[in-house]
Amino acid sequence: MRRDGGETGLVLDSHPLAVRAALRRLLDAPPLDGLDEEARWRAELVLAEVLNNVVVHGQPRGRIVVRLRLEGEALAFRISDQGLPLPGGRLPKGVLQAPDTLSEGGFGWPLIRALASDLEYRRAEGVNHLSFRIGPACPGPEPPRRDGLRQAAAGKAGVVAAALGNPFQAP
Repeated sequence: MRRDGGETGLVLDSHPLAVRAALRRLLDAPPLDGLDEEARWRAELVLAEVLNNVVVHGQPRGRIVVRLRLEGEALAFRISDQGLPLPGGRLPKGVLQAPDTLSEGGFGWPLIRALASDLEYRRAEGVNHLSFRIGPACPGPEPPRRDGLRQAAAGKAGVVAAALGNPFQAP
């Protein structure tokens, strides 16, 4: 992991195990290690979704570059990779499909859109660039309680939770 003038970054292989290791490294280092529990949880969830999307849909082999910096009270993320471009050259709308029409997945982009703000995508010279922010102005579900039970979803993510059968709520 590298830190340059307030920016933290790392390069990882496009592989599921590398994503898991990168998440651990990022979460255990500044600035993520100093965040409150809710912001840290949202950052972890969005990063996991974005990085896994790159691995599964965009780039079976190659490298992913993650950069982040603290800007005021928000975290600014920049992810780049040389995988396939997003369909249509733009971010998915993130509209939930009826759960019975999905064979697997389909919840990642609605979740990302619910938990992050200022999402931007562009492709330049064969490289995908995704940027987003996570901060106090980004409403989302409450993080898991320390006892392992989930609390009811709030904010925009409540719509996602309702469509998912509310996985954020205790059984």
